[in-house]
Amino acid sequence: MTTLNYYYGIKLTSKEFKPELLLEVQATLQLAVPLVITQILEAGIPLLDGVMMGLLGNQTLAAGALAAVSFSTVANGGVN
Repeated sequence: MTTLNYYYGIKLTSKEFKPELLLEVQATLQLAVPLVITQILEAGIPLLDGVMMGLLGNQTLAAGALAAVSFSTVANGGVN
């Protein structure tokens, strides 16, 4: 059996390395999946806002778009 890696100062053999790697991947995915879902849902909020303003009329949609661009410019310090 060959030694693959040192993990916290302990030699890991090929039989011990795979379960450790799988545990690390599982822990990483448990943290990453909710973050990915949140990012996707957060990106959909402006789309939903635009749809709702569009249902109210063209002037409302134009005013909302102007407000969104103005706020984005101010919030980002002039860099858009």
